[in-house]
Amino acid sequence: MMLFFAAGVLIIGIAFHVAWVGKRAEAKGRFVLGWVIAAVVLCAVGLKIGLGLFDRADAVSSDAMTFLYVTSPVTLSLAPLILVVIVLMWLPPRIGTGRTWPIAEGREGTGTLVILDDAVELRWGARTERIARATLTASADQESVRLAWPDHEVLVMPTGKPANREGRMRQAEAIAARLKR
Repeated sequence: MMLFFAAGVLIIGIAFHVAWVGKRAEAKGRFVLGWVIAAVVLCAVGLKIGLGLFDRADAVSSDAMTFLYVTSPVTLSLAPLILVVIVLMWLPPRIGTGRTWPIAEGREGTGTLVILDDAVELRWGARTERIARATLTASADQESVRLAWPDHEVLVMPTGKPANREGRMRQAEAIAARLKR
């Protein structure tokens, strides 16, 4: 009976860690399903090795080694999941590189920034503002992009994915760099 309880706790622990991997992958703009599959495969390999060691725990004479062998299914199944999360935390966020970016602005609300060859369009619902690229200056300002042209200036915030501070900062830098070309 105790073995079933331990197995249930292990399954719940693995499920929580797999969800953690998925959330970290999404926060970094990575392919969530790919990272989750890689984590589950590594977890399964660790669990198989851990169960093999667990079966050999009776043959070990040292109490410390017996403890390590008995706890190896939990340790070797959760350690790869934690390692995958650490790798995801270390990676920079991945952002899109397209010509169309969802944005938000204080007065206009949500809209779209479209980068064309000779102009930039700011689309706000039914209204579109077209700005020649030759007259436009763009700079990343933390999580926002400051767009300035001779008679106007606007500060827009990218709202694409990943939708967190680090992701918005990378999007702002990418938009500003794209507009400087």
